[in-house]
Amino acid sequence: MASASASAQPRKVITSGTSSTLRGRQQPLPLLRRVARKVVPGDEIGVTVVTHLTLDRLGSLVAQARFWDGALVAAVLCYDGQSGRMVGTREARAVLSTALSEAPPRKGVLRVDLLAAASALMADGGGNGASPLSGLYPINAMRNAALRLSTTELVLPLDVDLILGASAARLLREPGYVFRLRCACAEQRRLIVLPTFEATRSFPLSSAASSTDIESLALDGKSAIVEHLARDAVQPFASDVWPAGHGASDSNRWASVDADYEVAHEDNYEPYFICCRHLIPPYDERFVGYGRNKIIHVWWLSVLRFRFFVAADLYLLHRPHAPSAARRFVLGDADANGCGRDTAPLVLIKQLYRQAQMEMLTRSLPPAHGSGGMASVRSARTAPVLLPMHRTVSRVPTSRTEPMGRWGR
Repeated sequence: MASASASAQPRKVITSGTSSTLRGRQQPLPLLRRVARKVVPGDEIGVTVVTHLTLDRLGSLVAQARFWDGALVAAVLCYDGQSGRMVGTREARAVLSTALSEAPPRKGVLRVDLLAAASALMADGGGNGASPLSGLYPINAMRNAALRLSTTELVLPLDVDLILGASAARLLREPGYVFRLRCACAEQRRLIVLPTFEATRSFPLSSAASSTDIESLALDGKSAIVEHLARDAVQPFASDVWPAGHGASDSNRWASVDADYEVAHEDNYEPYFICCRHLIPPYDERFVGYGRNKIIHVWWLSVLRFRFFVAADLYLLHRPHAPSAARRFVLGDADANGCGRDTAPLVLIKQLYRQAQMEMLTRSLPPAHGSGGMASVRSARTAPVLLPMHRTVSRVPTSRTEPMGRWGR
């Protein structure tokens, strides 16, 4: 059993503020404060898996730790994502300690920050704040908070319901492979995409694949994934309801190659990838709950001329779970398991997405709070962006020459 130690640190405000208007109403940037930090000691080398979650998903964090014994950092919100209720900090600390005691022994560090959100921003239903969306899970603020916990140059930001295949996890602990990743990400500004798969209704281990079934599959190598793909027992993640999300990764090509390959960005592409922490801009914290929150970040990276390379030997598997309260709120209960009609919250999210694109193109960076090494979007040193596609750049910035996210010159 792994032992967790709590750092005796004062409560710390992680982020706060307001963003630009959305139909005359301000979409507040989430206010988060740290109420506890738990650390399972270990090395911090190579690649750090970076994740975020609500208290009800702690079992998924433990599962993620079982399949990755390298550095793992997580931001955990005192919030129940299934019921949509806030959880008191005393109860949350106890739940977190119990969950971490079940984590397996590991070589890499496991660092977890327990965060509390301002109650005004997390009111049930989201309708009592400045924006109808303000009560939803602050997903991009949580992603930024988790990134600030990492210390390695290479990071793999993941949602907590994803696990690495065992063979992929072993490869990511090999020094030679990590060195090549570092050269690709830090010197050539590549994003190393990990194809992501989920079970279909044809999955052979059960009529409806469980998390245990998926974990059993994760213990096998790429050849097992390829075999299940051929039998339609697994498919690219969410390809039945959102094919654009991972379609550009081209899973059929991945199944037949033994070398990495480059793919072009496509609309609504939202892959998971290894990247250089010092180069990527922060996530736009106005995006909360469900919808477009990662798509806007990937789109911005494509505008900044990052290149997408699919890793031939790496992959992720999705552990099934019930739809979150945020997803039900945005899509509606009837559409929580698929993409249906546009609800009022989804209309607002799509409007915010278009607004964010225009602001990024005409200004510089998405709204987020400079902290822990992240560049503030209001920094006087950030020059207005001249789109890379509209100009010739003679020198491509690398992690040694360019602070995070500052690409205008």
